[in-house]
Amino acid sequence: MSSIVGKIIKIGSLGLVAVVFVSLQFGTGVAVVDSTVDDVAEPIANYSASTEANATAVERMVHAEVNREREANGLQPIAYDDELAAIAAGHSEDMAEGDYVSHTQPDGDGMRERYNQAGYACSGGGENVAQTWWRESIDTGEETVEYDTEQELAAGIVAQWMQSPGHRKNILRTGWRVEGIGVEITNSGEVFVTQNFC
Repeated sequence: MSSIVGKIIKIGSLGLVAVVFVSLQFGTGVAVVDSTVDDVAEPIANYSASTEANATAVERMVHAEVNREREANGLQPIAYDDELAAIAAGHSEDMAEGDYVSHTQPDGDGMRERYNQAGYACSGGGENVAQTWWRESIDTGEETVEYDTEQELAAGIVAQWMQSPGHRKNILRTGWRVEGIGVEITNSGEVFVTQNFC
């Protein structure tokens, strides 16, 4: 093992799931944009990771990156909604505690139920989720990266979403007015992210 130096490379770097809920003329319909989860990164040996990242700062930086992508694609920026961010944060925390990456919680609740339980009025809505690592080498399939600053982590999350057709479609949808971001970083350096739209 002496030839292995530095950080462990995580395979399947970023678990991603995107879903969009669209309001139809005759009621609320559900259109799943991307219901698949890429392989979720798993540690391949014991390691030590720093949890110095400020989750709130990462959330705001993800929001800024999303608006940069929207503007680069000729779209208006969307506002940040603290109520929607609280819903997103709750789901990210639940994913971290349950060690899963999905729109559907183990009890069967999905995005629509989370909006309803929070009393959040939204005739449509959408959600992206992701999982990655803080301060650990990650194999993205194209390169090995490591997120050592909050800005790098935020940019990496949005870059991965933009490379996935379903997530990209959610981020670049014209009808959104607001979004909220929730980031949960575990003691082992695992990062869970939820992005909710209305």
